[in-house]
Amino acid sequence: MAFPFKVPNPAKVGPRVLPDLAELVAIQRFRSLGRAIAEVYPPGLLLEIIHDGALIADVFDVGLDEVRTYEAYFGRLLRMAGAESRIRCHDFEDMQRQAGLDPTDAIDELREEARRWWRTTRGTPAWRAAFRGTCGMLRLRDLPQSVAGQVLRAASTGFLPSEYASLEQRVHEAMIAYRVKNAIIHRFDPRGAAFPDAIHATTRVQRGRLALWLVHRGTSLLPWHGVGAIDGSGRARVMLAEQVAAHPDMQGVNLPGEDTPFYYALSNGRLDLGAVRPA
Repeated sequence: MAFPFKVPNPAKVGPRVLPDLAELVAIQRFRSLGRAIAEVYPPGLLLEIIHDGALIADVFDVGLDEVRTYEAYFGRLLRMAGAESRIRCHDFEDMQRQAGLDPTDAIDELREEARRWWRTTRGTPAWRAAFRGTCGMLRLRDLPQSVAGQVLRAASTGFLPSEYASLEQRVHEAMIAYRVKNAIIHRFDPRGAAFPDAIHATTRVQRGRLALWLVHRGTSLLPWHGVGAIDGSGRARVMLAEQVAAHPDMQGVNLPGEDTPFYYALSNGRLDLGAVRPA
């Protein structure tokens, strides 16, 4: 489960709502992984990506139209990379419906469990981590980039400065709402029935799961939490938009017909997108 939408935070992704070079580099890494697997297992790799954006979007104040536009553009990147036969995309809620899994009757119970968790674990390391992660996903596009970055750094403590009391309340509400969504994912999970012989991969280390680096080994910043950039050695990587803004020698490069950068590079730098390779 991955690639839900560009996180609506200007400190992370700037004004971009569509996939960019960050997602393309991840796709190319998947292709590289497939080629490596094929050397020892000729059938190679078939990767099933499950978009969960439509399920969780309302928690973070992201519109469904934005989610669908992101997914459609991601599909264009797959075709551009020639990867559509080896990387297939699905919608989590569609899979639930096809499997006959309906969480509607359990929502009240799940919500009460989530509220109880919020009350009883408040202030613990796990609670603070959830606060930080939730704040990092929340829509903050109404804040200047520098202010949004300050909010993200403050969130690591588990609370925000007093002037952001209303935002802190939004984070609390989103923590509870996301815990409900996460419970729905796990209690009404169609993945086992849909892909009974698959290896379950994740983007972070978990017991019983295969963790994959999405861009290059040692970099945990996920493509939808950042922007694509070309570093000084010409390698593609993912950076926070705030980090890019701190380098005045880096400029955004737009694709024809688009009004936000597809990637950032040193002045006058251009990239052959067909030759993109992860660092």
